[in-house]
Amino acid sequence: MQVTIIDQPQGPKTGDRLRTLLQDAVSGKYNKVVLMSAFAKRAGVARLQAALAALKASSSTLTSIVGVDHNGTSKEAVDDLFKLSDKLFIVHSTRPDVTFHPKAYLFKGATCATLLIGSSNFTAGGLFSNIELSVELTFDLPADATELANATSWATSLSDSSQPYIEEVTNQNLSALLACLPNEVSIAATFTSAATSQGSSGSNSGLNTFFGAGNFSAAPSVPGSNFGGQPIVLAASARSGGIQAAVGQRSPRRPDLSLTAAVREMRTS
Repeated sequence: MQVTIIDQPQGPKTGDRLRTLLQDAVSGKYNKVVLMSAFAKRAGVARLQAALAALKASSSTLTSIVGVDHNGTSKEAVDDLFKLSDKLFIVHSTRPDVTFHPKAYLFKGATCATLLIGSSNFTAGGLFSNIELSVELTFDLPADATELANATSWATSLSDSSQPYIEEVTNQNLSALLACLPNEVSIAATFTSAATSQGSSGSNSGLNTFFGAGNFSAAPSVPGSNFGGQPIVLAASARSGGIQAAVGQRSPRRPDLSLTAAVREMRTS
């Protein structure tokens, strides 16, 4: 097994690496792809859409696993991924003190496999412009089969729609699910501009003098779209709700608690 660090944006971009791996899957090197991300936005999907569409047209399969907590995933991204994926699973925590937060990208073939695990969400920032860190693991098969199985058991557990917090998206429940999710415009309204957000170049003149005027490059633009490279910072927002009501009521293992009750429970447990 080989280990490589992806140091974005100083080094390779996660999105560029994923595009190469998707092209490898189209060419037959990998026959199974699993994308898992806590949050997804259309601007992230758009920058890899050509590679994802080519994968959809190939003999390889794509399973996408996406979280929708904290209103961090847009309905447009879910709609796009439903069209581009062979299977799409949505994960939603109904507890205010629990968030679905992993990011991993698996490419598996007959003789090798590649796994990226790190901090990069399936968004423009996560894939290209944010300061992110990921590890890329390369497995030789069948020699590393045991290590691969141990490293990728999540791909099965997080696509098990019998669990109360996981729902497979189908033609039958897609519209109801999308109606529960925020659109890109409403998500953008929870962001502040780079000139006024904390940590940005206009927020603290003292820190800006201390750190200088340098900055990282923006995500690449998408021709024919309004997906530019303006960096934005996510402000605090309430967790998403109504998912279970839309896709069918299933009781979670533990009751949904208010934030106060959840904190009290954590302190006494």
